[in-house]
Amino acid sequence: MDESAHDWRFVKMGRELGWTGVALKTCKTQTGAILSLCWAKAHGMTLMVQDLTNPMLAQIPLTFWEDTLGADITQEIAPGGVVNPEMLEQIIPTLPADLKASLETQLAAYNR
Repeated sequence: MDESAHDWRFVKMGRELGWTGVALKTCKTQTGAILSLCWAKAHGMTLMVQDLTNPMLAQIPLTFWEDTLGADITQEIAPGGVVNPEMLEQIIPTLPADLKASLETQLAAYNR
């Protein structure tokens, strides 16, 4: 079942119709996703969780970070080529003021 199953009753109905797994979208309704997860897990269903809490960050290409921060820092914030928001949050305060200002200006362009 896809992420439209944001209520555990939809997950139950899907199970009755023969679905064996469910994709949960946590940004849709957190409580609904937790209840759906619990019901699906209790009934042996396969789970997949989509965390789209920061879709703007996900849209920024890796080359942006490489061009702005350099290859070394990009490697730290994006192990395996995927930006880790927690790592980014840790590194930004350590950047020089001019680099932070440049980063803020460039990120503003993605926020339109």
